[in-house]
Amino acid sequence: MIAKYFPTKSDLESRLRTRFGGVAAQQITAAEALVRSAAAASWSTPQEVAKRRDEIKEALALLESGSPEEKVAYLRGAVDLQLTKASGLVTYCALVAAVASLLLQPGGASPIQLFAYVTSAMLCVIAAVATISTSMTKWPSLKDFSTSTNEADWLVRLLLSRGRRINVAVPLAIVATCLIPLGAFGPALWAFASQHLHG
Repeated sequence: MIAKYFPTKSDLESRLRTRFGGVAAQQITAAEALVRSAAAASWSTPQEVAKRRDEIKEALALLESGSPEEKVAYLRGAVDLQLTKASGLVTYCALVAAVASLLLQPGGASPIQLFAYVTSAMLCVIAAVATISTSMTKWPSLKDFSTSTNEADWLVRLLLSRGRRINVAVPLAIVATCLIPLGAFGPALWAFASQHLHG
């Protein structure tokens, strides 16, 4: 269960090998058939030229599937998606912290409210800091950027590092959210329970 949210580098690389394991023999055969068909077909009209071009593009796509370049493109997209999620989480944490601060009434708050709202705001700050840290720009070294394979390895490490921080921040934000209704209804529920227990 934990590995689903906090995979190791070897786990993630194993999953990527399943998706980008290289060009299969069937794909090479299919690409070869498309190229031969295009070479033997007519190229005399603009429509036929367009059709031949589409066949050659399809053959190239078959040969490039599973290539290091495709893997890098996929990982770059995943990195961008992480940043999008992180920015949304930071905004959410800011809203929850603002609500907790507004509901907190110094001097008039019960111990339950004080605990709930202060803890909620603190958890949101911790979650926001963990999430904001994923936006820090870390440039690859010359070695990491020298080949597509090395860049893919660097992107995997970056994904794991950012993913772990986001997956720590999410439960903190959930707990912080749950503390808001506890602060709002906790004192009334406590008073109701005390009254019936002692009554």
